[in-house]
Amino acid sequence: METFGCKVNQYDSEKLVTDLVNAGFVLTLSQYARIVIVNSCMVTEIAENKVKKQIAKLKRQHKFVVLTGCIANRNIETDADISIPEKSEIAKILSEKFTVISTEHTASASHRTRKFIKIQDGCNRFCSYCIIPYAREKIYSKPLDEIILEAKDAADKGFKEIVLIGINLATHVTPLAEIVEKCSDIYGIERIRLGSLEPDIFTDIERLAKLPKLCPHFHLSLQSGSDKILKLMNRRYTTAEYSELVEKIRKFFPDCGITTDIIVGFPQETDSDFKQTLEFAEKIKFSKIHVFPYSKRSGTKAAEMPQIDEYVKTVRADVLKNLDKKLKWEFYRTQIGKEYPVLFEFEKNPNAHTGHTPNFMRINVPNTDKISWQGKIMLTEVK
Repeated sequence: METFGCKVNQYDSEKLVTDLVNAGFVLTLSQYARIVIVNSCMVTEIAENKVKKQIAKLKRQHKFVVLTGCIANRNIETDADISIPEKSEIAKILSEKFTVISTEHTASASHRTRKFIKIQDGCNRFCSYCIIPYAREKIYSKPLDEIILEAKDAADKGFKEIVLIGINLATHVTPLAEIVEKCSDIYGIERIRLGSLEPDIFTDIERLAKLPKLCPHFHLSLQSGSDKILKLMNRRYTTAEYSELVEKIRKFFPDCGITTDIIVGFPQETDSDFKQTLEFAEKIKFSKIHVFPYSKRSGTKAAEMPQIDEYVKTVRADVLKNLDKKLKWEFYRTQIGKEYPVLFEFEKNPNAHTGHTPNFMRINVPNTDKISWQGKIMLTEVK
């Protein structure tokens, strides 16, 4: 299984692998695989081209390639042998075509300490740069009882933390606070984390603050610190409204981590607009900024706007990445000396225990005892 794109795609891939295993299929490493399933992303043209190049590479290796995900949903032509938009049909269709299937699975769930649970899919907000409303047209809210069953299953399998994810998480028909409350009652689940949130529809903050299992980490997609650019993007908030939301969150979650996404080089973004973004990021004091140079996406309104030179995008991205490093260090510095329960994860480095605090700081502790802390929650001082 080769997965491109967001956490929702990662979740879908894990579920697909489970479906294949339950149907009697055998998983193997990539070099031995007869079939590779590609779960695709087309959020930008760069992302789409990466998928197409990988499919072409797999075909040169004489693999049978199954395409699913957003590109399959849009019926875009690739070199894949078969395109199956509906993931729930893949196991059935392939069972009829093959007697034994080997497919690549890049990350075993047994190596993970947090479990993604997709509670929502689809979006109809039509941001001017985004193809998702066209690629994932169906708006879906997973029933609350199914969410609870999935969370209980995660607890039974030893996961201590669950992450509620979706394309537009807060649009779930059930209030987020109620979902977190129900999941908090599950024995074995010690931490609940929220995925990416849209600033203008994130509510219930006071109610969420009463739930001790909720991790105080909020990923609020900003995209730009310029009101002019936000309007061109068809984002539904202003910088003043965003700032007010962050202030309210920090009132109830004083040491919370606030992370975000920012697009640089959006059509018609001037030097002044970019400067406003830098100043706004400094004001908010993000603990992490995910920086994305704007990538033209055919079929969106932004693709028809006057475009910014690629060199300018690169320069602006580098400037913002440097600011991200500065703000991240400033946030960590405010946390030095404080103790947090750290959930330690799969250890790639045998010389260190690595995990995350509830507010999503990455913590490394020297592995002097030479034993694994994977899956353990340990009270740890930030140094």
